[in-house]
Amino acid sequence: MWSVFFFAIFLVSLRQPLDPRHLALILLAILLSPFLLAPIKIHASSWTNANPRFVPTDPEGPDVPPEASDFYRECVADLAPLGFVTVRTYMAPDLVPNAVGILSLLENRESGEGAKILTTVAETRGRRKTGLLLAFFTEFTDGTEVGTSNTLVPRIYPPLGPPIHWFVFPQLREADRLHAAHQALVGRFESGRLRRAPIGGDPDGDLNRTERRFLAHQLACGYYYLDEAAQLQRPTWKGAILISWKLLWPVKPIRREWRRWKAGRMIRALGLA
Repeated sequence: MWSVFFFAIFLVSLRQPLDPRHLALILLAILLSPFLLAPIKIHASSWTNANPRFVPTDPEGPDVPPEASDFYRECVADLAPLGFVTVRTYMAPDLVPNAVGILSLLENRESGEGAKILTTVAETRGRRKTGLLLAFFTEFTDGTEVGTSNTLVPRIYPPLGPPIHWFVFPQLREADRLHAAHQALVGRFESGRLRRAPIGGDPDGDLNRTERRFLAHQLACGYYYLDEAAQLQRPTWKGAILISWKLLWPVKPIRREWRRWKAGRMIRALGLA
């Protein structure tokens, strides 16, 4: 970006001495250009599969990226003492472009809690990026759901809203501390409600139910529209603008720190500081 900036200054200076006002305009144009170009790029190239495939796989098999296998082993070692066992692991090879997701579903039948271990591996221009997430969830028979995760990625879509309540604690990297936060939050919502079996005896159906709920939410909030011919959900201009702007500097780091501050307040309120 800065090479373009200095090249523009050089071209202007060849014609006439550089006016400070021209310099300010050039600098402003460079700084604002990502907010114009990024939505165009996302609108043109981004999509989500409207009928994603979730293929059962071995979390430590040869087809699984090593980052996902390592994270799975680390999480399972931490979750086993908490009573969680793996139910099934899936690979999502075509959910979004240039990325693969590995999702493991775990459950603690005694406590009625579920857990998810998610690794996403994306390759863009030869660069490999990995996202790691651990989440706990508890569902009740009246439809209320409480979830807790430690994702580091700021939310780009509006929350689902009641009766679904998800909380994010990016600073709780240890499984036992995140689980303690989840249990404390569940206690606030339980109030005599009956817990539903976390996986319900049908992991495939349960996964498809939750993923399709999320895909429907993308359409409902106006971020995506359905391309029926290609069976893809593509960003609307509204979605492309909001998604890209939320991920650009300085919006992204501000939102990230704001979320960490809110999470810190919640941790203290739960007595888990």
